[in-house]
Parts: sequence; structure tokens; C-alpha cells
Amino acid sequence: MEVARPMKRAVTRAEMQALDRRAIDTLGIPGLCLMENAGRGVAREALAMLPHANAAVLLLCGRGNNGGDGFVAARHLAIAGARPACWLFGRLEELRGKGDAGVNLEACLRMGIPVDEALDLPPDQVGAACSVHALVVDALFGTGLDRPLRAPWPAVIDAVNGCERPILAVDLPSGLDADTGMPLGACIRATRTVTMALPKVGFAVGRGPQLTGEVVVVDIGMPVD
Repeated sequence: MEVARPMKRAVTRAEMQALDRRAIDTLGIPGLCLMENAGRGVAREALAMLPHANAAVLLLCGRGNNGGDGFVAARHLAIAGARPACWLFGRLEELRGKGDAGVNLEACLRMGIPVDEALDLPPDQVGAACSVHALVVDALFGTGLDRPLRAPWPAVIDAVNGCERPILAVDLPSGLDADTGMPLGACIRATRTVTMALPKVGFAVGRGPQLTGEVVVVDIGMPVD
């Protein structure tokens, strides 16, 4: 079981990437293992934010590892009795079974968790869907994002922010620069952020404190000292 860490030293994007590489390439910790621990931590925090155990949760998932964390979280939410649904901002057939995120997407599909493509949906439809769920999980972009988001992302993010539902961000709010704490053109405004292994420098500078909400640091089985 994961244990939420107290706030420790903050790391930059490059430092976090180096820790990831060391864990996987040098220490031999499988990326799937780290993703499983991360997604389970996200699910734990999501359950704590729900008004009741079988509430509906909408997980907005990107194509990378951040989305993979979202798929793991969806699986654990379903096991706990909640009603998760995933919207993939990508193509199902391009991701299924490919890489760690694809493996966890496939597991969701085999469990019968709804996963729908959302890449072509108009932003207002995204916002409307968010507004009828008890919780929205932002698993779109992670710490690797280092350039401004282009259309349609600003409109999508504005629609999510306007849904008047609590938002749980995975690792950091999508669109936040992990180093400067400034939005990269558009940024999710999270109620709570579940970040992996260590807090990020951008959480405490710029607009980070206003955009991350409450920050929970989750141990994902990666040595950080």
C-alpha cells in the first residue's frame, strides 16, 4: 500500500526524468510497476474525493504515461465500486497493447470499463460530460510537456475548468510548466494534485500554488535519495 509522503525537496523536470531512467534502466524496476503504483495512488485519492462509493468518475486520458496512470486508476476505482469512464484523447487502435499505457488501456477494455475516443469531440461536449460526473481526473499531460498547448487544447481545458466539478490532476495539472509554475498557454485548475515520488519545483512558484490545489505526494516504489 502506498504511503503519502510529506512534502520533500522539489525537483525539476530534468531531475524527475533522470530518476525515472535510473529506476527503470539502472535498477531494473519495470515501468509497469511504477505505473501501477502511481495509478493506485491516484485511485485512492479519487475515492477520498467522491461523495459516495459508487459515484461516477470521468478520467480524461492522454496517449502517454500520464494517460496510463489514468487507466490504472480507472481499474482500481472500478474494483472499489466506483463507476469510472475513460475518454482517450487519441486513437484506441494506435494505443491498445502498445507500451505501458497501452497495456493498461487493454486491461480496462477487458474489464468492461468504458473507454471512448474524445479527440474529435467539440470542447463544449467535453465540458458537459465533465459536469455530470462527481469527479474529473486530469490524466492528459505530464511533466514532459515543455511547450505551449495548441488548438484544440486551450478550449478543451477551459471547458474542463468550467465544469464546476472537483478536478484531480495526475502528477501535475495539464498545461503547467513543471519548472516555472506558469501555464503553457492553458492549464487545468486542479482541486487536488497527486504527484509521483517528489513534488515539482513549479508547484511552489509562479501560478503553481493556485493551479495545483492540495498536493499529495505518492510513493511509487522509486528510490529518490
